[in-house]
Amino acid sequence: TCSINYLILGFVIGICNGFAIPIAQLFGARDYSDLRRHVANAAWLCIAFSVVLTITTVTLTRPLLVLMQTPEDILDGAVIYIGWIFASIPFIFLYNMVASIMRALGDSKTPLYFLILTSALNIGLDLLFIVPFKMGILGAALATDISQAISGVVSFGFLCRKFEVLHMQKGELAFSKRACIRLMGIGVPMGLQCSITAIGSVIMQWAVNVLGSTAVAAVTAASKTMNLLTVPLESVGTAMATYSGQNLGAARMDRVRKGVTSALLIATVYSIASALILHFADVAVMSLFLCAPQANNLKSARLAQNSLQLLLRILTEITSASDSLKIPLQEREEQDTLLTESVSELVKNPFKLVLRLMDQRSTTPNSIKSLIKLHIFIRNLLYIMLSIIICKWKAGDGNRTHVSSLEGWCS
Repeated sequence: TCSINYLILGFVIGICNGFAIPIAQLFGARDYSDLRRHVANAAWLCIAFSVVLTITTVTLTRPLLVLMQTPEDILDGAVIYIGWIFASIPFIFLYNMVASIMRALGDSKTPLYFLILTSALNIGLDLLFIVPFKMGILGAALATDISQAISGVVSFGFLCRKFEVLHMQKGELAFSKRACIRLMGIGVPMGLQCSITAIGSVIMQWAVNVLGSTAVAAVTAASKTMNLLTVPLESVGTAMATYSGQNLGAARMDRVRKGVTSALLIATVYSIASALILHFADVAVMSLFLCAPQANNLKSARLAQNSLQLLLRILTEITSASDSLKIPLQEREEQDTLLTESVSELVKNPFKLVLRLMDQRSTTPNSIKSLIKLHIFIRNLLYIMLSIIICKWKAGDGNRTHVSSLEGWCS
């Protein structure tokens, strides 16, 4: 369920962070009336998105999991868990939008405190529902829903009481087409950025599902490992999106440049450190989620991914704050014989290659690594194509900032 979960919830988190960027710009420019108007319209958009997403995802949970060829022995449990998680999408929107607004207004500590509260409450409810009440998977899902709901409601109450700048004046709660267009112009691309990445993971999960529940458990454990190590990088990206937005609003481009340099330095150092951890301690880390024999047999299933790819999220979130997208350095994978053959066959007949890999029913690491490398190659190809399209579009708009250098990199 990790891939499908991130497909939807990643969009929710991304769109909320995107909505916060115009708010941060207006806060930096000290235009408080327009700021409140944008906050109100962000709330209307979140309500609309939450209703549509909740109904759609809850309705399509089982068909989607069946389409992904989820093993029969875990299908019912997966439907129960992810279905209840999707049912709490309105509260996920509530918390993430409130947290994003707080960060846009310069308070990054309070969202952290509420996140700690949510995590502690979630763990407590997990233990309560699963151990004494014997509720199993349903208990774990309900614990997550309840903790999200409590955190969202409490954080919203805190936001209304603490930030007087958000106290609405007459007419500021009304729908504004201009504000909604601006919010969606930044929020939707950031949400789709997360979802597009997750689409590849969903396709890969579909491929892995045919290998059986053991392979599914291995990939799930590796995904959790990856998520554990990427949280700091995602936090740097989120912080830079807000930081850049505030300083752009205040016309302090010098601070934006310093912030970008500092963020890239932090991201580079952490990426190298996480790559070393994945290389030398992969079994130890994965053993947190799997028993030792399983970790030894399938330790390479997902850890072949280069952690430097995570710089992409940092750069795209930074540049989204200035309403301009620049794709960063190309992800590079080990060019071994397997990848070369896969690329060659992909160009000739992509469906034939995918079907051939689908037929590999073995749970050996090589078969899974083949799928991983194919997924990474296709994703990198899409990133490059997206870069070229954006370059041409920006050039057509008359915005030549960084376009020449970016077009050269794309070539």
